[in-house]
Amino acid sequence: MATAKFWREAATLMLAARLQHHTLFEAASAVEGAKKKDAAFRKSETPSGFSEDYRVLMLRRSASSAFMPSKCVFPGGVLQKVDHSKGWVDLFQKITRESLDDFSGMFHTNNIRPPIISDLRSWDVISDVAFRICAIRETFEECGLLLATRKLPELTSKADFSKECISWEKTMVTDMEQGLLRSWRSRVRENSTEFLRMCHEIEAFPNVWALENWRNWLTPVFEKVDSSSKKQTRFDTLFYVCCFDCDSLPHGTADDRETDLLEWMSPTEHLDHLADVKQKRLMAPPQVYELERMKLFPNLNQLNHYARAHGHEVMLRWMPVMKMCTDAFIILLPGDHLYPAEPDYDGTKEVKSNDPVVPIAQLMAKDEKKNLHRIIFKDETFRNGRVIRTIASSLQ
Repeated sequence: MATAKFWREAATLMLAARLQHHTLFEAASAVEGAKKKDAAFRKSETPSGFSEDYRVLMLRRSASSAFMPSKCVFPGGVLQKVDHSKGWVDLFQKITRESLDDFSGMFHTNNIRPPIISDLRSWDVISDVAFRICAIRETFEECGLLLATRKLPELTSKADFSKECISWEKTMVTDMEQGLLRSWRSRVRENSTEFLRMCHEIEAFPNVWALENWRNWLTPVFEKVDSSSKKQTRFDTLFYVCCFDCDSLPHGTADDRETDLLEWMSPTEHLDHLADVKQKRLMAPPQVYELERMKLFPNLNQLNHYARAHGHEVMLRWMPVMKMCTDAFIILLPGDHLYPAEPDYDGTKEVKSNDPVVPIAQLMAKDEKKNLHRIIFKDETFRNGRVIRTIASSLQ
């Protein structure tokens, strides 16, 4: 892990929920009273109607947050020592009388993996499990939603793509009294090791098998790293997705510290709110890109199947590279013809470009018929992001 000193490692979880007995498409197809049915479970009218039959959870970071203030994000955070503690091996043995190693093998693949997963580490649990535990712990801290189970996972290969979406009520621990849940959430926020202690007490294991690989994003380089004080402003983050059906949307709340708003909306709705200047929404490039990617799957079963099928394929680290225009801000991604052949992942080189700064229309006209893989924003606030993608599907 020669380059890990230049960033912190983290995990993020995209939760995609579909109401089991009253899906968005079912409501849309009802001719009589469709709008009333919509309002009954959506709580408010949205500009995009019924684009996808599931909702995705997002949080808005508070204006005082040190990292990405006021931006809408998926729940997640930095890896802690407790996430790869031997205590998880002991807990799994205690609950199931089985070895965690036997069930960790379900994540194995011979395909290329990013260094954050493939690097050898002296941990008691493998990276695939540790980073999933991190994503689940951070989701509990930030949202109060506990993705834990008392059921032994099926000892099958993750390459079994036919598996349907899980049921939240049948798979997750839902019998904890709300006051006790809030108490544990507060304790975990203050000390991450309390998450392991809580799971021991309730005899439940983080449901790492419900999370599918999605993407690995590395924060871009904005300036040359010339002192240790600048190392921790970047994050190497694994993105996971969890698709599930539910009788009602899991009740989560913002923590009113790092985050001040929690919303369940379809990918299209999230992006529509971002484009609406009245909403005053901001979103980082990875969130914009992944929501656009999720829009390719209007049905949750499609999304779940794709995540399971492609989670075992080649997974590379993506680091955006910035390019300025006179009237726009471009995020270049791997596969774009302007993306550097050897990206400066560590940020030890001077950040500069000899290319002239031109209007976006002029640049796009010049790039016509070339491989494009980029996000275009009006300015550095990352408002009104637009994904441009003409590359092969393997990079999407």
